[in-house]
Amino acid sequence: MTTLIKTQNVMNCGDRILAAVSGGADSVAMLHCLNDLRHNLKLELSCAHINHQLRGDDSDEDERFVEALTGKYRIPFYTRRINVREYAEANRLSIETAARQLRLAALEQFALQAECTCVATAHHKDDQAETLLMRLLRGTAFAGLAGIHPATERNSLRWIRPMLHLRRMDIERYCRNNDLQWREDKSNRELDYTRNWVRHRLLPAIQQQSNTDMVDKLCQLSESAYQMQLRLDTTVDAVWDKTLIEKDSHHIAFKTADLSSSSPLIAGEILRRVYNLLRCGLRDMTERHYQRYFETLRSPDGPALELPGGCRIQRKGTQTVFLNKDINLSIFPDDALEIPKSGCIKLGPWTIHSQILELQAGQLEMFVAKKDPHCQWFDVEQLAFPIIARTRKVGDRFVPYGTKTQKRIGKFLTETQVDKSLRKKAFVVENQTGILWLAPLRRSILAPVMAQTKRVLTLTTNFNRSIPM
Repeated sequence: MTTLIKTQNVMNCGDRILAAVSGGADSVAMLHCLNDLRHNLKLELSCAHINHQLRGDDSDEDERFVEALTGKYRIPFYTRRINVREYAEANRLSIETAARQLRLAALEQFALQAECTCVATAHHKDDQAETLLMRLLRGTAFAGLAGIHPATERNSLRWIRPMLHLRRMDIERYCRNNDLQWREDKSNRELDYTRNWVRHRLLPAIQQQSNTDMVDKLCQLSESAYQMQLRLDTTVDAVWDKTLIEKDSHHIAFKTADLSSSSPLIAGEILRRVYNLLRCGLRDMTERHYQRYFETLRSPDGPALELPGGCRIQRKGTQTVFLNKDINLSIFPDDALEIPKSGCIKLGPWTIHSQILELQAGQLEMFVAKKDPHCQWFDVEQLAFPIIARTRKVGDRFVPYGTKTQKRIGKFLTETQVDKSLRKKAFVVENQTGILWLAPLRRSILAPVMAQTKRVLTLTTNFNRSIPM
């Protein structure tokens, strides 16, 4: 069967791929093609669906549709429901930005659980054209013209877009020709969202006035910028290596003389890299911000510069220091760890001991009587392995044991007036169905141990006080 997707320079034989599938025509076609290639390329394929809960029953129907599709292909399925509206309100974000942040975080976590090295998304040429117009409207540096890249690296994962060379109409034609059903997202017609306005109003208007295929023209511009970007990266690599003094997860320092003598094009690219490494987020950066950055490099005694996304630039003697002022300097590693069914791991200052027990008469009563906050039991039959331990993230939510309402962890900690020093030490234990334990403060309602429980996973935490906080 002829496949739509491009494999050259995007994926490799033996890749472990997590396909992000919404249920729309583009992602359904992508999953169909990846499944078709699975044998010849020896791909390990999994599927993830994120339920944004923005369209009520329709969102739930999308989730069930994708689950049924993965059942047909007999591939592992991961899904999560996220409350985009609440997260957007709490963090003063647009619905689009909030959905994107939560979606990326969930996909990264699913990729970790599925032991995938790639995440495949179904972006296509129409998406590319829309993205370029949105960036031009907002204001963008040269790198922004390169648009969506065919493949990128993010947090040790490779993100691939194997359908970026295709038009939306070609994808829908492929679905019809292969009798593939898909779901229509009615919210894609709502003009309140910027991308929808660009898609349904601005791009058609430009197309009509120009009497040419603007999607192809914009994608040609993007491709040219992307090829130029690849050549530029080689030069930036050399300047970066020469100029860098030190870097870690929250700050990066350069030699001021070398950085300020670089051309604006090179200095701008270095700022873009800094943003990615410090996880500040470039989405709100405009040309005005870049000009202020260039002025700061030329000004030896100027004040610190505050840029969007929490990035601060300070001149300190012969150094120029970039830092993420909003970052939470965590005592935990960035990467999550899998907790073995029996054994011991270290997560930052914590040691986590795990063991599966066959419950004997009276053991449950003894456990309840001890009330040790550093030890929790979970019904093995209700767990979806693997069990993961990780640092807390913005937007994490769970249903605390003894309640019926899902809460953001940040709100739970505030309402229960947990001491700040304890908040800093708390971490998350979760399985594929959600958060099991905000350790060592409160377990969730998931996998409770009941009278009929026969086997339990016991988790015991010990804090190493010799590690500085």
